[in-house]
Amino acid sequence: VSQSRYLLPYPVFMDGYLFVQKTTGEIFNCDVTDVTAWQSTSYITPESYPDGGVAICRQNNLLTALGVFSVEFFYDAASAPPGSPLGRNQQAIIQYGCVSGLSVAQEEGLVVFVAQSATGEKFVAVIEGTKDTIISTEAINRVLVGEGANIADCWGYLTRQKGHLMYVLNLPSQGRTLVYDFMTSMWHEWEWYDGSTDSIVTMIDSAEFQDLSYFLHAANGKIYKAVSTTYQDDSRAIKVLIQTSRFDADTAHLKFCSRMEVLGDWETTTTNLTVYHSDDDYKNWSTGRTVDLSDRAYLYRCGSFRRRAFKFTHTDNAPLRVQDVEVDINKGIS
Repeated sequence: VSQSRYLLPYPVFMDGYLFVQKTTGEIFNCDVTDVTAWQSTSYITPESYPDGGVAICRQNNLLTALGVFSVEFFYDAASAPPGSPLGRNQQAIIQYGCVSGLSVAQEEGLVVFVAQSATGEKFVAVIEGTKDTIISTEAINRVLVGEGANIADCWGYLTRQKGHLMYVLNLPSQGRTLVYDFMTSMWHEWEWYDGSTDSIVTMIDSAEFQDLSYFLHAANGKIYKAVSTTYQDDSRAIKVLIQTSRFDADTAHLKFCSRMEVLGDWETTTTNLTVYHSDDDYKNWSTGRTVDLSDRAYLYRCGSFRRRAFKFTHTDNAPLRVQDVEVDINKGIS
């Protein structure tokens, strides 16, 4: 997906007017209740900062204008023509802007987008009303920086799955799909797994119809339906990967692990989870060992380590919810 295919305007309807914005910033409106009539004098321009327009969107009774390095807010001031009906909210100005209009997602009173400021690095921000919050972490910001100039081609959208509102952000240059869960305030990564290769989830957008979410695929043109009781992508396995930080039990002394147990939902049929570990800062991984989640998932004789990270993979057509990993260790003296 290239941003060159998607240029302004992004039309917004509010109070009987249709609003569109030029890349130079001017926000034009049609005549009230008549989308076929437009006047050359019916516009207003964001003026607080001298940057171009990227996108506009509506939040309740406010029109939000996202610029390159600023965000301004407008309300319906019922001004009579000629001129724009909008008035400025002078007190609500945000001093960072939007990297890509395609990254903007607006739903349920939220506006989410990939942002940038004059200080340099990119981040993900959300605006609710006129209040802004940065939701990306240091790790996510590093990924955004790694996209380089191609960050202008990123695209995002909002979707709701099992009651969780999620922002899905696609980075085409790195082939990564980052997902923020507003309920848990956590970031995840999604991938499209064809049985051997992981790739970006190339869905363009999401829409809801009759309590189901539908997604449009960018490459094959198919419309996919998200069903909460199906744990496959287009008849292919979904590969779940969980990787932990390094664990040292608060000591650099050698530790001996006699047993570990994966705690989570018990499945009704055999469901395999493969467990790996790394004792050298993720450089090498052990041979995988499998536990069955339809019973208590034990592993014995887990070796010794000073600092250990774990990795868990799951590809069965079954749900997966892991709560904890419990380990029994004996600490050495050196």
